[in-house]
Parts: sequence; structure tokens; C-alpha cells
Amino acid sequence: MSDDNTVNHETKQINYRGGIVRFQIPSSWVEESEEDGGGIFFRIRQR
Repeated sequence: MSDDNTVNHETKQINYRGGIVRFQIPSSWVEESEEDGGGIFFRIRQR
């Protein structure tokens, strides 16, 4: 099923914490690792 209002973005798969959780985020997002093994995922806004 397709919705004409849906915008398709390229995504990248994240294997979080060694693959315990897997999810996808837009490929333009930034991913940073923390010392405790966690991660931060965010989008940089253009002004």
C-alpha cells in the first residue's frame, strides 16, 4: 500500500548494542558512540 504523501528517504540500518536491537534511521543522520557503549542518533538542521 502506498501513500502519495509519504516521502521516501534512504536509510541505514543500525545494529545497536551488538545487534540486540536493530532499526533504521535516515542515512543523513549522524551517529555517535558513547563510552558506555550507548549511542546518540540525530539530524543536523540546516539554517
